Amino acid sequence: MWRAKRRSVATLAALVLLCGEQSAAQLTPASTGGAVALDRLLQRLAENRRVLVIGAHPDDEDTETLARMALGYGADAAYLSLSRGEGGQNLIGDELGVGLGLLRSQELAAARAVDGARQFFTRAYDFGYSRTLAETSTFWHPDSILKDVLRIVRRFKPHVIVSAWSGTPRDRHGQHQMSGVVTQRAFAVAGDPRFFGELETEEGLAPWWPLKLYRSTRFDSASTTLFLETGGLEPRAGKSYHQIAMASRSKHRSQDMGSLQRIGPAATRLRLLRDRAAQGEAGPPSEFFSGIPPDTSWLAHLADSLRGSVTAARLADAARPLAAALLRAQQSGVGEDRLRLLHQAVAISAGLVLDARASRAELAPGAEFEIDVDVYNAGPFPVNVDRVTLSTPPGWTVAPAGVSTSPLGAGVRSSRRLHVTVAPDEPPTQPYFLARPLVGALYDWEDAEPAVRGLPFQPPLLSAHVEVTLLGATVALTREVTYRYRDQAVGEVRHPVRVVPAVDVSLEPEQVVWSAQRDVARTFTVTLTANAEGVGGGSVELEVGDWRNPPAQRFRFERAGQSRSFIFTVERPA
Repeated sequence: MWRAKRRSVATLAALVLLCGEQSAAQLTPASTGGAVALDRLLQRLAENRRVLVIGAHPDDEDTETLARMALGYGADAAYLSLSRGEGGQNLIGDELGVGLGLLRSQELAAARAVDGARQFFTRAYDFGYSRTLAETSTFWHPDSILKDVLRIVRRFKPHVIVSAWSGTPRDRHGQHQMSGVVTQRAFAVAGDPRFFGELETEEGLAPWWPLKLYRSTRFDSASTTLFLETGGLEPRAGKSYHQIAMASRSKHRSQDMGSLQRIGPAATRLRLLRDRAAQGEAGPPSEFFSGIPPDTSWLAHLADSLRGSVTAARLADAARPLAAALLRAQQSGVGEDRLRLLHQAVAISAGLVLDARASRAELAPGAEFEIDVDVYNAGPFPVNVDRVTLSTPPGWTVAPAGVSTSPLGAGVRSSRRLHVTVAPDEPPTQPYFLARPLVGALYDWEDAEPAVRGLPFQPPLLSAHVEVTLLGATVALTREVTYRYRDQAVGEVRHPVRVVPAVDVSLEPEQVVWSAQRDVARTFTVTLTANAEGVGGGSVELEVGDWRNPPAQRFRFERAGQSRSFIFTVERPA
C-alpha cells in the first residue's frame, strides 16, 4: 500500500536541480573550454594564494572582491555562506523554507560560475529575520557554527579572510552579526589545535593560520583602509570586474538582486582588521596581499611563461611543456589541487574531449541502463586510451568493468558502451544535508562523509574516468555522467542522473489553512507516477490523523511512466 503524503523534499530538490539554471560545466555539451579555460588554469597554477569571504546569507557575498581575486589575480577564491537563505523572499516562485534554500543554493552555484570562485556552507538554517545576536544564538549555537567555519578554513586554507559583516549591532540583523563575530573568532583560533581537535583526528583537517583579516565596508565607508580597484577590464571577457560582479550578483534572481553593469572606474571597499603577515594589529592601508609572498616555484614560473607565449591559434604548443610538467609534478609532489589543474591543462592544450551520457535521467532501484563514454582526440598528438572506468554508489554493477582500450589517432573518436544496473536497495537521490531531519535551526550532517560537509551538494551520482597516455605522461580526465535530449526550441539540454522511488507520490494541496467556521468537507488530489517497470498494483489512502480517514482506492500500473490521480474527500469533525 502506498501512503500518500506531501511531496518529499528529495523530489523537490530534484525539481529545483532540474528546473533551476544549470551553471555547472558538466551539464553543458562536452568541450575543452578552449583558450580562455587554458589561460585561467595557467593563471591559477601561477598564483598560490587563497581568499575566503564569509557572510550569513547567499546574497551577502562581496562579488567584486571575489571576481577581482579569482579572475584578476588568479587566486583561489571562495564564499562561505552560513545559511542557504531559507528565510528569504522568493521573487520567481512559491518555494519557501527548505525548497527556497535549494533554489538559492543553485543561484549561488550560478553566481560562482560567473565570478570564478568556489562555494561553501555551514549547517545553519535561515530561520528568518532576527533583531539581535542573542536571539540568533538561541537558534544557531555559536560553537556549532564556529566548528563549521573552522572546518572550511582548515580545508580550504585561506591566506586572507574577508568578513562581510562587522559583528556589531550596526549589522542590523542578528544573523549578520553572528557571521561577523564567528568570522573574527575563526581567524583568531583556526590555527590552534586546542579548538575542535576532532576536525584533525576524525576528518584529517590540520590547524591553519590565516594571515590577514579584512572586513567589507560597503555600509561603513568612513572606516575604509583599502580600495580594491574593480573598474579595470578582465581581458578574457572584455568586461570590467565590476561588470562581472554585477552579472554574478544578478544570479540571485529569487531575491530581487538584478544589477546594472555600469562601465567606468569602480572599487570595492575594505578595512584591514588583523595582519599576521605584519606580526600584529593592522597597520596603515596596504595592498591586498602585502606581506604574503607569491609562488616562486618552477611550476608557477612555467605557467606564467606559457601565459605570455601561447595563443588561441597555437594552443597545442603548450602541450609538450605541460605534459613534462605533469610528469615532474607526479614524481616530486605538488599537491592534489595543482595536479588536478595540470591534468586539465594538458587535456585542453592537446585537444582531448571527454563525454559521458546515460540512456535515462531517472533510475528506479534495480533498473538497467546504458552509459556511452566518448573520448575525442581533436588535437595533433597520438593518444593511447589506457583505461575507462565508472564511479558508482556501492552495490551497482558495471559491465564490462575497467574497460581497456587502444591507440587513438589525431581526429579520431573512441566510444565505449557500459551496461549498468542500479543496486536494488538504492535510496532516492537527495542532497546530503537533507538525509536527516533538521535539529532546531541546524541541518544534521551526521551521516554525510566528512569531505562532503560544507559543500553545496554531494559529488555527482555517476562519473566517468579515463586515463590516457599523451606525450609520455598519464593524463586523467573525469566527467559527470548526464542525460541529454534535444529540445526543439533550445537545442541540447542536459540533466543530472538521479535515483527515484519506484512510485512517486505527490499531494495537492500540500498545506491547508482550514477555517473552523466553513467548509465541512474539502478535496485533495493524490498523484502516483510509476518510475519502474513491473510496479503492478496496490492501494493508496490519505492519512488524516485523528480525523476519519477517507476510503482507500486501488491502482494499477502497466508500464513505467504512467500516472494515476485520485481525489479524496476529507470531512472536518464538528
